[in-house]
Amino acid sequence: MRKFITAVLISLCLFSTATAEAFDFNPSVSLTTSEAYNDNIQLFHTNRESDFITYVTPAVSFMLDSSRSQLAFSYSPSFNFYASHSFKNNTSQNASGSGTFALSDRLNLSISDTYLKSQEINDLLTLTNYGPIRSTTQTSVNTLNGNLSYKLSDHLTYLLGGSFSDTQLEGSDTFNTNVYSGNTGFAYSLNTRTTFSINAAYTRSDFKAGNNSDFQNYTLGITHKFTPTVTLAMTGGVVLTNLQDTGKQTTDFTGSVALTKNFEKGSATLSYIRSVVPGVEESQPLTTDAVSLNFSRPLAQRWTASLTGSYIKSSSTTGISAFKSDEERAAASLSYAIRPWATASLSYTFVDLSDKINSSSSYYNNVAMLMFTVSYPPRKPKVMATSE
Repeated sequence: MRKFITAVLISLCLFSTATAEAFDFNPSVSLTTSEAYNDNIQLFHTNRESDFITYVTPAVSFMLDSSRSQLAFSYSPSFNFYASHSFKNNTSQNASGSGTFALSDRLNLSISDTYLKSQEINDLLTLTNYGPIRSTTQTSVNTLNGNLSYKLSDHLTYLLGGSFSDTQLEGSDTFNTNVYSGNTGFAYSLNTRTTFSINAAYTRSDFKAGNNSDFQNYTLGITHKFTPTVTLAMTGGVVLTNLQDTGKQTTDFTGSVALTKNFEKGSATLSYIRSVVPGVEESQPLTTDAVSLNFSRPLAQRWTASLTGSYIKSSSTTGISAFKSDEERAAASLSYAIRPWATASLSYTFVDLSDKINSSSSYYNNVAMLMFTVSYPPRKPKVMATSE
């Protein structure tokens, strides 16, 4: 949490030095209460235990805007109460901060920091580049990102970025992990519809106990807008993985394909991503293949529905301390705008993880949740993408 506060203070300093203009201050507060039914609160393979859980989540956020800079911050603790398993009562923490700064007509800087501390499965599933979730151990993750872009010409932009992530699983120093990464590359806009990119990235994963590793990624990419409502983005290249403890090296493919369709109301994205992630619970790098489909659409003036589904295949990059799993996820939600300042939603989440090496770590989990949110000032309606 201290790292997060430090990043926010740095953002405030950058904001004050990047602009001497007048700025708008836009604060907001909200309160969310939820009731959930979870049929496997421990994520056990056998002897599954279910419970009803009450969540009370106040939130505060603010945004500072000027013509050349923007700074945003939000914080939302969640007080979680189990009806029949009071020993699992806990408080989650969720904070985020971001800043974008136009340092000159050609140079732009963006920074962001996110902090999450939780043992709730719905929170843990939001973690990206983490690896399979096999336990509800309280986890804290702090991730800091920074990116610079410099416009060399009307069509060519130079990119430079870096990030740091600190992950800790409560009660055991064994699973503490630090991940450092840096990247550089160029983006070339051929025209308003097509952009090419070339990137190189270096990532180092330091495990408290496990196979420390470093990765080198070299990729080429293209983004093409076939129509005003259909966009295809593709990347492809190689990732070189080196396990420092054993000296073993591997070369693998990395890449992604994402097809996005915007409708008159709503949007859909079909994607495939192959990557190498640290694998925090496994304390070793994992190769992951993930296919996902995301769809959202307003059904009426006040009703909005969304559907997501994914299949994720994970395995050890070298076979040492082998790990292999298949994971299926599905989620659906339906929300209703009661008033501009009040919304209600009903959601369902399903996770089925099959551990191919240790079957006792396999599990499936169903969570149904009813949620009410009130906010001030009233939330503005989202602007939906329209076809042309």
